[in-house]
Amino acid sequence: MFEHFISDVRPYIDQYGYWAIFVGVLLDDFGIPVPGEAMLIAGALMVGSTGTMSIVPLLVTAWAAAVIGDNFAYALGRFAGRRLVLKYGHMLFVTPRRLRRVENFYERYGGHVVIIARFLTLVRQLNGIVAGIGNMPWWTFLAYNALGAAVEKADGACRRDGHAGRWLAACRAVRTWALAHPHEYALVYGSPVPGYQAPQQTIGPASRVAAVLGTIIRDAYGSGVLDPPAFCPPPPDSFAPDAGRLREALLTAVPDDVVARALAAWASVFGMVSFELSGQFENVVTERAAFYDHTVGCLGRLIGLPG
Repeated sequence: MFEHFISDVRPYIDQYGYWAIFVGVLLDDFGIPVPGEAMLIAGALMVGSTGTMSIVPLLVTAWAAAVIGDNFAYALGRFAGRRLVLKYGHMLFVTPRRLRRVENFYERYGGHVVIIARFLTLVRQLNGIVAGIGNMPWWTFLAYNALGAAVEKADGACRRDGHAGRWLAACRAVRTWALAHPHEYALVYGSPVPGYQAPQQTIGPASRVAAVLGTIIRDAYGSGVLDPPAFCPPPPDSFAPDAGRLREALLTAVPDDVVARALAAWASVFGMVSFELSGQFENVVTERAAFYDHTVGCLGRLIGLPG
């Protein structure tokens, strides 16, 4: 099925190159149903097969398109408002039913868990509009979505069956973006304020990175290649309701043990990045990029991703 989409978009990439990918990803992130993901994957395949594309310009193109598309959607929601979006949104395939489904998604999971799938197609395409309607501050939205887009495009440029490679690429994208934008990273993942509860409209954008990592794990489990080592004890029974919510939202059919490992790995990835940004590795780790890759690889093996 997906191969069919790739073959359909390949002629456009052959003719227009990076511009075809830019337009496809931008429209897809804005909410218009075009095969943006298929165009990105087709471009990634061309990097290795034809040599007509290079991986760095491809990732930069896809990242820029995703951020611009998200911000167009945010502006539509912020300045037009819900009433006008519902009145004229059908021109951009934003129907009242689709918009309400995404709003219900945030309302249902927001009070329980922040790690909700932005990587789901409908949520990804409408999260900017919902954030704009909810008057989420633009700078916060930009920081959330710039990091999320970087991770998504890093994953999207990898082979779908290369789960360990996808995991490494996504985690590397987190560190690369954080080191290049430390202040924006602190805005998203900085020190918490006691008693603070994230606004509902931040849940979609904030969950993008976790959703990408979760999708990689879900894909590996669905492919039958996930093989978690047996040395870890099972999670406590009290974790079962939390695992159930995460499984329902994103990690479909994944057992509690793997859900617990995935949650620990996700927290560890950001812990490593935060340690580096705050200077905790000074005079401790010299080659931090290599050590980060090693740690990320170990976390992947903890979850059961093939080496």
